[in-house]
Amino acid sequence: MPTLGQIMRSEIGDARFRTSGAFNLREERVTAMKLATGAPCDSHGAMFAPWPGPEADVERWYLLESGRAVGLAGAGSGTPRLHLCDTVSAT
Repeated sequence: MPTLGQIMRSEIGDARFRTSGAFNLREERVTAMKLATGAPCDSHGAMFAPWPGPEADVERWYLLESGRAVGLAGAGSGTPRLHLCDTVSAT
């Protein structure tokens, strides 16, 4: 399984990732990727789950081994943002 650092560097770039709060979690392994937007089809329904944090604009998010989650918003724009959620109770 890739680490958060490996995924985020390819998602948003090394410099932008280094200045985010998620950078401290860079060595944690990602256990799942979830899509927070879109319409799931029957065969891919497990990939969709609402973002567990309070932010409404997260497009996709990554569950870490620790139970924390990192959400990505604005991926299509020139200024993507990362959101952190400390605890994920269910996905």
